[in-house]
This record gives sequence, C-alpha cells and structure tokens, in this order.
Amino acid sequence: YMAIAWGVRNPTCCLWACHDYKNETVYIFDEHYVTNWTIQDNANAIMEKHRGFKYSYNWLDPSAWREDPVSMSSVGLEFARRGLVCKPADNRKMYGIDIVKRFLRSKKLFISSKCVNLIRELNSYEWAAGTYGSDEGKEDTKKYDDHACFPKGTMVKALFGDKDISKMKIVQNIFRGKNI
Repeated sequence: YMAIAWGVRNPTCCLWACHDYKNETVYIFDEHYVTNWTIQDNANAIMEKHRGFKYSYNWLDPSAWREDPVSMSSVGLEFARRGLVCKPADNRKMYGIDIVKRFLRSKKLFISSKCVNLIRELNSYEWAAGTYGSDEGKEDTKKYDDHACFPKGTMVKALFGDKDISKMKIVQNIFRGKNI
C-alpha cells in the first residue's frame, strides 16, 4: 500500500509498505519526499517509482480532499485524474502516535534505510514545550518534521484478509541498518 501526505512548501511524502503474511510484519521499503512540486509531478513520480506493483490501498491525507472554491477540485481528485486513486486517511494525531509507539516497542515494524526522511522524523518527533503529561489534557507535538507518516486506517494485507495497521499483532524488531 501507499500512504501520502500532501504538501507544496511542506513536503509531499509517500511511503510504500508491504506486509509479510507469514509473521504479519509491516515493512516500509521506500519513500518519496519533495517540496515545491506540482500535483502532476508528484503523481507521476509516485506512480513511476514502483511501476508494476499492485497496491491494495492508497491513503491520502484528508486535508488533500478539501475542494478549492474556484476550481471546484481537490488534490485528491487531481491525483485520481492522473491515475493515482486514493482514499482519505484518518489523521488523529494522538492515536497515530500511540500506534507507532506500539509498533516500535513491540519490534514489529521494519523500515528500510532508504527511508531517510521517515527515520529522521521518527527520531526527531517530540512533544511541544509544557504539553507532555499535561493535567489539562492538551498534549501536543511540535509542528515540524511530521510529514513521513502512515495514519490509522491504513489497510494492509494480512493472512486472514485486510487489516487496519493499528490492529496488527506486534512481535518483531525495527530495522534501520540495511536495505530491505
């Protein structure tokens, strides 16, 4: 599957992932991470990068589905017009953080060393000053380096059918040292 976060000044990031049916391990094996590209350039590069692969799902940041009042179109619709058909993802930040923490702690997520931006962002993602453990329930993260992500709702092929990535069993090791 693919998970895409759209941006112009902020990066557009697409992560490619696959599922190992034998042990239900998720592998993130490649990324596309660029700024200041057009919708068409991003769609073309994303589709060309792994031409011939068949994807069960393509997930796109829900903000990319907002219609422009002038053109009456959206990034999601423009991607679809160019052959990159996606579904809106779920962007609940705190839930997404919890999912990634579970995968990292239980060592079930493998990340290729080709995903340099994802690895950098995972290593630098941090809580905003004064919000972690707040009694007021206003925990939040700093708003930077958060483009390389895969949201809840991302479906992966599992042994007994499709599964939401947040519901995958977790038992292996994170991988950062060698290409997958």
